[in-house]
Amino acid sequence: MKLTIQNLQYFCSLFFLPKRKTDFFRLVVFFILTVGVWLSLGSGQTFAGTGNSLEKVSLQLKWYHQFQFAGYYAAKAQGFYQEEGLDVTIVEGGPPNPSPLESVLSGQAQYGVLDGELLNVRLRGEPVVLLAVIFQHSPNVLMSRKDSGITKPSDFIGRTIMFTKGHSEIEFKSIFIYEGVPLDKIKFVPHTGSIDPIIDRRVDADTAYLTNEPYMMLKRGVEPALLKPIDYGIDFYGDSLFTTENEIRLHPERVGAFRRASIKGWEYALNNIDEMIDLIMTFPSVKEHNVTAAQLQFEAEKMKELIQPQLIEIGHVNPLRWKHMADTLVHLKLFKPDYSLDGFIYDPNPKPDYKRLLLAIGIITSILLFVGICAIVLLLFNRRLAREVVERKQSEAQLVKAKKEWEYTFDAIADIITIQDKDMHIVRANKAAHDFFQVQYGELNGKRCYELFTGGSEPCSECPQLATLQDIGKHSIIIQHENLGKFFQVSSSAVLADNGDIQYLVHVAKDITEQKKQEQLAQQISRQQEQLKRFESLRTMAGAIAHRFNNAMMAVQGNLELMLITLPDNLKEKKLASDALRAAKGASLVGSMMLSYLGQRPLHLQVSSLSELAGECATELKNQMEPSISLKVISPPAPLICSMDKEQIREVLTNILINAIESLNDEAGEIEISFGTDHFEVASFPVVFQDNDTKNGMYIFCQIRDTGQGIPAENLQRLFEPFFTTKFVGRGLGLALSVGVMRLHHGAILVESKPGAGTTVRILLPGMEHSEKEITSSAGSKKDVVKLSGDLLFADDDDLVRDLGKRMLETLGFTIHTAVNGLEAVEMVQRQDINFRAVVLDISMPVMDGMEAMREIKKSNPDLPILLSSGYSEKDFPIEKDLATKPDGFLQKPFLFSDLQQSLEKLLS
Repeated sequence: MKLTIQNLQYFCSLFFLPKRKTDFFRLVVFFILTVGVWLSLGSGQTFAGTGNSLEKVSLQLKWYHQFQFAGYYAAKAQGFYQEEGLDVTIVEGGPPNPSPLESVLSGQAQYGVLDGELLNVRLRGEPVVLLAVIFQHSPNVLMSRKDSGITKPSDFIGRTIMFTKGHSEIEFKSIFIYEGVPLDKIKFVPHTGSIDPIIDRRVDADTAYLTNEPYMMLKRGVEPALLKPIDYGIDFYGDSLFTTENEIRLHPERVGAFRRASIKGWEYALNNIDEMIDLIMTFPSVKEHNVTAAQLQFEAEKMKELIQPQLIEIGHVNPLRWKHMADTLVHLKLFKPDYSLDGFIYDPNPKPDYKRLLLAIGIITSILLFVGICAIVLLLFNRRLAREVVERKQSEAQLVKAKKEWEYTFDAIADIITIQDKDMHIVRANKAAHDFFQVQYGELNGKRCYELFTGGSEPCSECPQLATLQDIGKHSIIIQHENLGKFFQVSSSAVLADNGDIQYLVHVAKDITEQKKQEQLAQQISRQQEQLKRFESLRTMAGAIAHRFNNAMMAVQGNLELMLITLPDNLKEKKLASDALRAAKGASLVGSMMLSYLGQRPLHLQVSSLSELAGECATELKNQMEPSISLKVISPPAPLICSMDKEQIREVLTNILINAIESLNDEAGEIEISFGTDHFEVASFPVVFQDNDTKNGMYIFCQIRDTGQGIPAENLQRLFEPFFTTKFVGRGLGLALSVGVMRLHHGAILVESKPGAGTTVRILLPGMEHSEKEITSSAGSKKDVVKLSGDLLFADDDDLVRDLGKRMLETLGFTIHTAVNGLEAVEMVQRQDINFRAVVLDISMPVMDGMEAMREIKKSNPDLPILLSSGYSEKDFPIEKDLATKPDGFLQKPFLFSDLQQSLEKLLS
């Protein structure tokens, strides 16, 4: 035993006893003190911390020089180790240097730095001892690219992860096991020591240090996504200082001195970050590894979050957390449950060992008189009692400090945490719980959690605490509390008594409402995209059908018209031809309906009053309604004027009014029509109306509300699909055709409905500025009579249409020249041996289409009138606005004889 300053003070205090003791007793004690000093000095040992010689020791780091070890650099640079009588060599880690564990166990170094792996080593039977914890939380994270979409453990199924063997591997595999993710569904590959594989997408994620790799990732221009073990209940310690049992046994004072100086160094480093960064940047290996000051600054800030110096004393060790870590390793079946952590955690304030002193006293007192022996025994007993009182007070003070630290930590956690008894009564709740329920501190005690969360008298059916009460295990589940409008990740675990029974339940509720909203939003966007794909597919199919149908009907309808023109009135065949033409016109409506659905029917816009048009539709349908149905029209204070095709909007209004009438099932009810203006966002429109031409802004609307049976939520999503109906077969086109009309008008239809509560439909049309409302009309203006004669070129690849067109045009008085494709038409015009008065071109032709042929003709004959024709809508073609390449007219197939005549009159006027 060394005779330290503290021992000397102790002996002196024995000598200067209270005056009520006799001089004899003082002389006896003084004699013992003299002999004890002689024995101590005779052993050849010196006072610790005195003299000029410093004890040489080594500290083995776990990696290359960086801010991760700044506390030890500060202790050396600021002379804290020297003040404790130590000459410390700090050995850099990383290849090719040995690991801290190898160095310390082999005696190359007396002290080392390791993370939670230190616990594994101890449980394997190695004589390592934990001196101090520096990182209160593990810096290990699973890092992926943010654009990979990986946000939770289940997203790693089928993915590849680079893993570093060791304790970090255990942390992350614990997450997957606790979250129910099979490890055999994830591909684990060795870590390359570089982030290049994740940058290049050769792997999906890798194990990383929160203080290092995320910064490197950002520096490479890739935003990382981090999955932290602590977010899933895996809260292991990070970097810790350790030594061996042998070092503590042989050099207890040196161990204490090294620990004190190191912790003092960490306190200095965290308060002088910039100074420490400047110091570290002078290390040669730092420049060798291209470490920058900015990187060290990032590392320092992240380390403060892990060390938490504002909440927890640096070096503080919580034995219960190490036990929890050990229990986790047992749960993973890495160690047996009969482990022991005795001797693993270093006690910086051990009880003094007075064995050698007592031995010396025993030798001396054996030669003293019995009275002297009794006196010494009495004095030692009194002093020991005094020491025990002091030590008890110190222990109580440490317990009070530890209790405060626990309370600060407990209240610093953002999740709602309650500790409950076996009957699920709350015995303690953290600050987050009191803040969430907006009560004063302590008011939650005695209440049950389900009373607070659901307002009910029974636990939630899926409550994880019920499962914990059954098997004492840890359970977790996501629960939606509708009355709070929130989702919670709820977990439960047990605190056991000495006999193994459950003493308390720990209930943690993490608010994941925002995360759930993001997931639901992603699902909604996915459904909308699928709906748009289906809609576009239907549009493509309908357009192709309409084109072919219109071409076919062109020949039927046109030939019938020519028959009626040429047949005498008294022939019965003329009556047959007239009936056939009427039927053909009816059949042509099929193509018109398809164009309506596509939003491609030609628009005949005029400025009109929406309220007046809706009133007209209501009046027309009034006679079809049962007397028990009340129809109410609430007119606006002033007419609501907008630009629209009255006939097409009339069809929309009529369709919706008929649906409202039919929803009442001929029973008593009410239909109310009202009007207004409001600002609408396109995002609030059904997906079929959300295209590039629709804008946020002011819309005028006609609102039709009925008190009918309403529409179930699952049917609301399908209202605008063709042929979807809950009525009899043959219906279901009304709303689908209305979609095309409203898209063409850059408007929308909004539907709100609940079963049994009726339906409200809003028809939205873009509002108009005052200047737009001015109506200009050339009606009644005198038109010049145009003579239809001369040479005219008619180009179409369909034989029937080409022959029909020739006959129609010859009937009008033209001399007709025909072409079967655009190239042939261009060549005929460019020959210039015929003075064509006009050209009629079908757009869809082989070899060269009508659009290209028109552009070629315009180059050489810019003044030659050109009329384009197609079974598709004019809207489907990219017709230039440049007058030099713009057609002079467009004629939709199938067209009547009169349509062709009017188009040519307009073209040649």
